[in-house]
Amino acid sequence: WLACMSVGGGPRAAGAESFPDPLPLAAGTQVRFAPVAEGRAALGREDRFVRALSPWDRQARLRTDREVSTKEFLDFVAGEVVPWEAEAQHKVAAALTGVRERLRGWSLPLPETILFVLTTGKEEGGAAYCRERTIVLPQPVVAKRPGPALEQLLLHELFHLVSAADADLRDRL
Repeated sequence: WLACMSVGGGPRAAGAESFPDPLPLAAGTQVRFAPVAEGRAALGREDRFVRALSPWDRQARLRTDREVSTKEFLDFVAGEVVPWEAEAQHKVAAALTGVRERLRGWSLPLPETILFVLTTGKEEGGAAYCRERTIVLPQPVVAKRPGPALEQLLLHELFHLVSAADADLRDRL
């Protein structure tokens, strides 16, 4: 499915907002690369993660000692979303090939669609993370990690989605 990484029969222009069809991951689950607007909407929404943040957590992420409102925090996070370049999409899609092989035969409570959002990484100290059905990948992580390490990272983030969806499985693990 790496061949589907071009749109309209040719490679996509750098910075263009066109994306391949969703990529299959596991039975009933697909992955989509989020355009900037969709990524900003996903990360700019209040959710369980955001509600659990303390005032100090928001201050630390914005690197300030002044009060940071939830709205200001969400605006900051959404503002760190960047466009997916073709090279980054290819690299993540290649890592997903290995992930898909490892998931074959497993019946996991994964969402129907998982959204991949690319950010600068400034909003979370350069770390990948999950928010609901979204996996957030910092540009430097995608650029610098070799394929096998990126595959391991994606498996780690998928574990967070699985454990959030199935409390009994999470407790057993």
